[in-house]
Amino acid sequence: DNQKRMLKLIREFGPATKKDLVRVSNLYEDDAVEAINSLAHLSLVYQDSIGMYSAVKGPFMPVDEAQEEVARMLFREFGIFSAEQFSLFMDVRMAVARSLLRRLEDQGFLVKGFLEEGSSTLMWMLAEDSGKKVEKVRDQFILNNQDNLHLYLRKVV
Repeated sequence: DNQKRMLKLIREFGPATKKDLVRVSNLYEDDAVEAINSLAHLSLVYQDSIGMYSAVKGPFMPVDEAQEEVARMLFREFGIFSAEQFSLFMDVRMAVARSLLRRLEDQGFLVKGFLEEGSSTLMWMLAEDSGKKVEKVRDQFILNNQDNLHLYLRKVV
């Protein structure tokens, strides 16, 4: 399979440019580029700041564990999500998002409820933050509409 051959090549010769990898591979240019792009999409290879490709070093985490860890990081950063917002930020189908929310709730990491005053939307938040008083934010900042935080805060900005 082209991906396996390209990954082996990147492990042997990396870091290397895409042009060099295409040149030293025994694949047609289009097939080599497709294999490199596919490996990058699968997070098996990455490009550094100067465009050189390298293989990601293991050990690799199963997908469900990785998604759970990313979910934990998102909740620690943002604090509260509806299932729809969470699905959008995680870039997963709603069924996957709900499954993750349920697992994190079962583990005691999250609590759910109608947490937004006047809203009928079910929300999830960190269990450790439940019952804490929220202070008003008094700082100012510029929020670009290309920033994911814009999607998160769009109701209030």
